[in-house]
Amino acid sequence: MSAYDLNHASLRDFYSKMYAALQNITITNVTVSGSPEYVTWEMDLGFVMKADNEHLGLNAGEKVLMKGVALQWWREEDGKWKIWKERDYFIVTKE
Repeated sequence: MSAYDLNHASLRDFYSKMYAALQNITITNVTVSGSPEYVTWEMDLGFVMKADNEHLGLNAGEKVLMKGVALQWWREEDGKWKIWKERDYFIVTKE
């Protein structure tokens, strides 16, 4: 499930495969803090597995809770704010 240095095509493929394996996705307890140049997003992701995932040790039909944070660094380019670096970290907790 690790992915590094993705371009637009590989990022689209990564998320397409991920969402195809999940159902009943919920995002809760979102908190956002930071400044215009640096933002943290904290969240709980809940979902049900559609298929087995050997890498995560999860089975089809299993309910999963992930605690996570996204760290984003922003900069202004041509009058628009854009994310120039992002790091996402999640811990899987079986319900």
